[in-house]
Parts: sequence; C-alpha cells; structure tokens
Amino acid sequence: MNNPSTYYAALLALVLVLPSLAQDKDFKSLKVLAQKGEAEAQFALGLMYDTGQGVEADDKEAIGWYSKAAEQNLPQAQHHLGLMYAYGEGTQKNLKEAVNWLRKAAEQNHAQSQNTLGDMFLSGRGVEKNVEEAIKWFRRAAGQDNPHAQFSLGEIYSGDENGPKDDKEAFKWYRRAAEEGYVGAQAKLGLMYHTGRGVAQDNVQAYTWDQIAAINGYAAAKRNQNLISRGMTPEQRTQAETLAREMIPKNPKLAR
Repeated sequence: MNNPSTYYAALLALVLVLPSLAQDKDFKSLKVLAQKGEAEAQFALGLMYDTGQGVEADDKEAIGWYSKAAEQNLPQAQHHLGLMYAYGEGTQKNLKEAVNWLRKAAEQNHAQSQNTLGDMFLSGRGVEKNVEEAIKWFRRAAGQDNPHAQFSLGEIYSGDENGPKDDKEAFKWYRRAAEEGYVGAQAKLGLMYHTGRGVAQDNVQAYTWDQIAAINGYAAAKRNQNLISRGMTPEQRTQAETLAREMIPKNPKLAR
C-alpha cells in the first residue's frame, strides 16, 4: 500500500456515497483494518460514528475509535478527541483532557488544533487565560492560512482582547483573513480604511471591502456603505463597485 492515507480516505468516501448494501461491505472492510490497528482506518471509523454518515451516529463509538488513533499520534484524531472532551460528547466534559489532546495535535502542526488552543488561551477555557500564549498558537495556525486565527490576531492587535495594541499589525491580519473569505475581517478592513487606522484613509477601499462583505451576506455592510458614501463622489462609488467586481474573479475565495 503506497499511500495509506489516500487509501483510507478513498474507502471512507466510498462508504459515504454507495448504496446501503455496498456501504455495509465497505464499512466492514474499514472496521477490519481498524481492528488490525491501522490508525487512519480507526480515525475514519471514528469520523463515521461521529457524523452518522454511513453508520448510525454513536458518540461513544466515535470517541473509542478516535482514542485508538490518537494514541498512535494521529493529529486529526487527537483534534477530534480533544473537541469531544471539550464539549462532553461521548464522555464527560473534561477541558483539561481536551487541552491535552489539542496540544498534542497542535504540536504536530495541525492548524485547526492550533487555532482552537489559541481560542482556549484567549478565553481562559480549560487553561489560565494567557494572551501571549494565544498569540503564539494563532500565529502558527495563521501561517497555515487559517482565517479564524488570522481574524483573531486582528482582534487582539486592534485592542479588542486586552492584548498588545498595534493597528498596523491588526490591519495586516484582518487583510489576510479577508482575502481568505472571512466576512467579519472584510467588514473590519472597510472600517480601518474608512477611519485610517493602521492604513492610509481611503473611502474607495473602505466601500469596496464593505461591498464584498455585503455580497457575503454581512448584515451591517450596507449600513456601513451608506455611512462611507457620504464622503464620496458618485464617481468614487462607481470606482469602488467596479473594483469589488474585479477583485472577486481574481480571488474567488473572497466570495463564499
């Protein structure tokens, strides 16, 4: 087997899409591999029981298979196991155990775990609140283009989370999240361009980013545009609307 990860992913995909009789056959094949100790197969079974796809949902079965794969140091299993402990699914809620497994995955460069750890350190959930530790984990996730982590860094550096205030750094991270399609960051960029915080004041750019946020369904974006447009000429509004239309085809992630 040249690439076990690809093989198990393909097998799991088959289980999720084939008719019930075929599903039963492929589920059994996956379970045989899991029982032999194959970590990827154990994780795949856990995911099936967790989501109820291809098999009846069963949180206790899910956490059992996640645990087996996590003990073999599979980061995606450690991440899911951490979440189940965090929310008390299939087991008693245990935030310290959640942090333990999320940290194991995060230390293997699992971006979602790094982001979740950042959230936990920022809120003091399961750990002592520590903004610097949150920044560390958010930066590692943000470096892997995790938009939530990028947005969270923007919030911290904008001063919203009692962290080190740095408007230029906030703008940088909001922009990166916005370019990944994170609508809240798109609206924040509009505000920063409008007020000139962290960047030169520019109503055309402000209106453009609120236009993109509005396309993505951000409720306050239209109100923001009305406010911004009071200081714009009709030609500038047309320029901003044209710019928004041109930006989206160049970066389809901008529009969800």
